[in-house]
Amino acid sequence: MAMGLSPVLSGVRAQPVHPEARYHLIDLSRDMPSGFNTPTPITVNDGGEVAGEVYSGSAPSTPIAGYPRQIVLRHSFFRSAGPSSSVGHVFIYDNGRFTVLKPPPGAAQTFIAGLNDAGSLAVVTCDANQCNRYFVVHPFSGTFVWTRLTGPGAGSLGGIAANGDVTGALPAPSRPHFDLPVVWKAGRAGSYSRAWLLGTESGDTKAYIPDAIWSHGGKDIEGGVENVVNFYPEGHAVLWGPKLATDRGYIGSQTMALGGSSSVALAAVGCPLPLPGACGPNCPVDPVVYHVSISSAGTPKVSDKAVLASPPKNQPHCGVSPYDVTLDPGGEPVTVGQASMLVAKRDVPRALVWFGTRVVALNAIAGAPKTDLQSANAINDHGCIAGTGTIAGRTNRAFLLEPVGGW
Repeated sequence: MAMGLSPVLSGVRAQPVHPEARYHLIDLSRDMPSGFNTPTPITVNDGGEVAGEVYSGSAPSTPIAGYPRQIVLRHSFFRSAGPSSSVGHVFIYDNGRFTVLKPPPGAAQTFIAGLNDAGSLAVVTCDANQCNRYFVVHPFSGTFVWTRLTGPGAGSLGGIAANGDVTGALPAPSRPHFDLPVVWKAGRAGSYSRAWLLGTESGDTKAYIPDAIWSHGGKDIEGGVENVVNFYPEGHAVLWGPKLATDRGYIGSQTMALGGSSSVALAAVGCPLPLPGACGPNCPVDPVVYHVSISSAGTPKVSDKAVLASPPKNQPHCGVSPYDVTLDPGGEPVTVGQASMLVAKRDVPRALVWFGTRVVALNAIAGAPKTDLQSANAINDHGCIAGTGTIAGRTNRAFLLEPVGGW
């Protein structure tokens, strides 16, 4: 990966290194074990491992990626985005092997919050009533070891960094529905420290919800949102280092993604999608990518910003959400996500990829007949994109797009 400021963000035109229609489409669902349905990739690491969620019982009644899924992870009183007969499980896919993780005792459902390059996962488990136990799951000698993260129940779980640190939020004492941002530091032999409190604004009574983490040189950057509870999910984009360092102001969003090379971080934020079938007015804030630097003290600082293009005006949409971001070898940001398109008065999901600030429908890249890629949920540093859609006429499929010949 290239070092330094992204050429797109600094106003310098980068050489294209990923010409469209040069991607190989893999249908991950073909290797899914029997008895499961609706696989949804959530993240892909640099080793090409894909992790996400899959269901037993009936299929969920609403999509799991994006907006509905974030509700699941952030509110313990929501058990799932589907009916009660839909039971969520975490899966990991690696080179044709599709493994569904066996949950720990007492867990009725599991959901994933993150995967790092070492193959460790951040996982939320649910009992019959709420989703309030958080784990890091480590691969070990052909099996998986579950390590419980300490702290009171409820709150939320965010991502897991390359160094194993995990971020999330825990309930504020005596303040119902208000969350405090925390980080669990990875120790030796897969152990974890108590939850360390990240900063909040003095005297503030808002919910702080980190959902992304990125590490370099032993320092972490966490990203997420600050919400006024009565106006959830509208909020401010926030970056944390050792404390609350940057409040980017109102973004009309509830999610943030972090990614980059070994020394350059990018943060992508954008409009939340409406619930399926509930198309509302366009979000007043365009999706953006921030260039984030790290001071010697570990404090994040935004040095530049690029506004991501929305679909053309002749293609009405109900919201645009970037879900993940990385840098290509030329230093150009590549962002993936989803638009909620308005087609014949219906809400139709479409997967998008932004090369720099230019938006492209992922269907134009896949180039496969009877294929409609609906959500691009994750991208790794090698340009592999994971998501969901219809493949060869078969619906509710999980896919992985790999650049032909690499980046």
